Formats: sequence, structure tokens, C-alpha cells
Amino acid sequence: MLLSIHALSRTAAAVLTAAACTVSPSPAARDSVSSAAPSGTPAANVRDVVSASAHPDSVDPMSDQPQSSFHRMLTQKSSGFDEPAELVIRDRAALESAWARLFDQVQGNPAPAVDFTRETVLLVALGRRSSGGYAVRVDAVTRRGESAVVRYTVTSPGPGCMSTQALTSPVEVVRTTRLSGAVRFARRDLEQRC
Repeated sequence: MLLSIHALSRTAAAVLTAAACTVSPSPAARDSVSSAAPSGTPAANVRDVVSASAHPDSVDPMSDQPQSSFHRMLTQKSSGFDEPAELVIRDRAALESAWARLFDQVQGNPAPAVDFTRETVLLVALGRRSSGGYAVRVDAVTRRGESAVVRYTVTSPGPGCMSTQALTSPVEVVRTTRLSGAVRFARRDLEQRC
């Protein structure tokens, strides 16, 4: 009796092992992994371009990296940044200069207090756009040792979308825990569907 129970349990274990070896990845897992980077494109930039139809539950290759918390300081549709900019601000003088530019040198908009011994300010500006419907939003700040990657999304109006016919220059400013190393910005473009 004991021998037959032992043989039965060994057979069940073999069946379970064989079944585990034949399981295929889920469609979401297959869709989220790229087999190869396009010719001439560095592998690190493949993830930077994401379509609006990407699965929200897709595996993010950066998800195992520590994420820094950040706080939004300012989000505006119009600013004094007529050219695109990705700024890492590490001192008071640089913050005051950027803040004055944000408000086109108009007095009465002092830069907020920031403790640069503990925090770094990040600014992303799209530059001048010929209409409304554009926006920029910081999505994540991912640390890699002393360096970091700032991921942000640029939203633009799709064909047929109604938008204001006025010049805009979207910008977002966030602050995060102090970044002492190199900082790379990774842009994702998203087109609105109307």
C-alpha cells in the first residue's frame, strides 16, 4: 500500500513538472518585451517611445529600480520657455533664474524655498507651440546608484482635436530628493484621440 502511494505521488510530481515546463507567457508579458532594438537604436531608448495602446499592466524593465518620490511644484500651459528644456537645478541661483524665466521676468513671482542640501529641482519645458492641447507631465524619477532617469510624457492633440488657437509653452517643475550624479531625461510622446 505504501509503495503504491509513493509511486502515485512520484507520478503526480512528474505530471506537474511537465505541465510547468509547457506553460507559455501571457499575452501581456509577450507584448511588453521587445525582442530586439531597431537597427541603429540603443537598447536603452527602446522603452522611451510608447504608444497610447500599450498595456497598463505591462512589465516595466525599470520596475525593479528604486523609485524616488517627487512633488509637483508648478504645472503651466504657458511660460517664458520658448525653447524646449530639460533642467536639473541644484542651487538657489539656478532656481531663481529658471523661475524668473518661467514668468517672463514679471516681478511678484518669487521662487519657492528649496533646501538644496536635501532636494533637487527638475524642470521640463516643451517650448513654444502654435495651439493649445499640449501638456508635459513627469511620470517617475528612477535612481541608479548616484545617477537617475527622469521619465516624462508629452501629450499633443491628435488630428481633428479642437484646441485653443493661442501660443502655449507648457512646463512642469518638480522637486525630489537630492540627485548628486548624472541625470538622464526619457521622453514619451502621447497623441490625444478625439
